[in-house]
Amino acid sequence: MSGSDPRAAEAFDPARFMSYVSRFGHGGAIGITYRDHGPDWCELELPYSEKLIGMPESGIIASGPIISLMDMATSISIWVRLGRFRPQATLDAYGLRSGLWIDRRRGIGIAYFVTGLPAVTPPGKSSFTAAEEEAFRRAARLRR
Repeated sequence: MSGSDPRAAEAFDPARFMSYVSRFGHGGAIGITYRDHGPDWCELELPYSEKLIGMPESGIIASGPIISLMDMATSISIWVRLGRFRPQATLDAYGLRSGLWIDRRRGIGIAYFVTGLPAVTPPGKSSFTAAEEEAFRRAARLRR
């Protein structure tokens, strides 16, 4: 391929992508930011903000921003794994599993995405799969 061929584009860069969409997209409007990524995962952050509250009496964030965070991280995880951007459906598709884990004691929540899952996932020591438990362990190390 020649240097001018669009198929010869650079590998997908999630930090660069987020720097763009944070200025123009919905994710940026609600405050989603890039934190880190690996070969098949991406960590994004949605800082708590009063503008995101869905239940004023409890302070709980509305489901829309959480779903947007999960959808964006799922997409970026796929693109990182592929090494390129492509349109696709997200959330519990293509061997991905996503969810929201809340640690009420510490007052934090983690939206997680696990990729490359087999059709039958090995159980963990809890009601989560072993892969989900590993995602929690990784996230806990990052939050320290």
